[in-house]
Amino acid sequence: GGEAGVSPSSRPRAFWFVAYTFVIAMLGGTLPIPLYVIYQGRWGFSAGMLTVIFAVYAVGTLSALLFFGELSDRIGRRRVLSAVLVLAALSSVVFILAQGVVWLLVARVISGLSVGLCTGTAAAALNELEPHSDNRRAALVSTASNMGGLGLGALVAGLFAEYAPLPTILVYIFFIVLLVPAAFGLLITPETVKSQEGGLSLRPQRLRVPAGIRPAFASLAAAVFCAFALLGLFSSLVP
Repeated sequence: GGEAGVSPSSRPRAFWFVAYTFVIAMLGGTLPIPLYVIYQGRWGFSAGMLTVIFAVYAVGTLSALLFFGELSDRIGRRRVLSAVLVLAALSSVVFILAQGVVWLLVARVISGLSVGLCTGTAAAALNELEPHSDNRRAALVSTASNMGGLGLGALVAGLFAEYAPLPTILVYIFFIVLLVPAAFGLLITPETVKSQEGGLSLRPQRLRVPAGIRPAFASLAAAVFCAFALLGLFSSLVP
């Protein structure tokens, strides 16, 4: 591990490229939400199956967090963020080619993997690239990128669903176009960690909370759980 050398002059540009990548990756996570009613009308699946399609996204996200949470510490931030963009593009291609419910399930799992890989990696990269080593500013930009991207995804797809022809195709083409600047930015973004030697382990991450902070951690975790449950409820009603 350990940080790699990053020249001060390259930090501001790299910082905002990573922030843009974070926004776009999270945008992709909520992009299909306003389109589900169109898919449901097209293929006639039940409300229960719609719930399953929503849920498999969480499977992909949790799998990425549990099994690959430390991946960027071992192979570098840029490589993982590159994988994020590849998975986001692949998910979009599957959505474009979708011919039924199974396609939607596969696309959502891939999308969840992309978002799960991005969340921790982009936040760490922003913290390491912040030009003035201001952790509070890095955290603010990280949070804004995360939640802003999630909100923008539903908004953008909603506009396509309301006003554009072929919304289930054009919105994903538009999203792939948005990925291009992020890919370009990663090419000129310096690596902030040194790759570690040794094989990668796919064992789930051990979740540990120090005993002294467990009460505070539990209360905050409950608040976050409720907040995202409310987000999920409203997201399910948006279509």
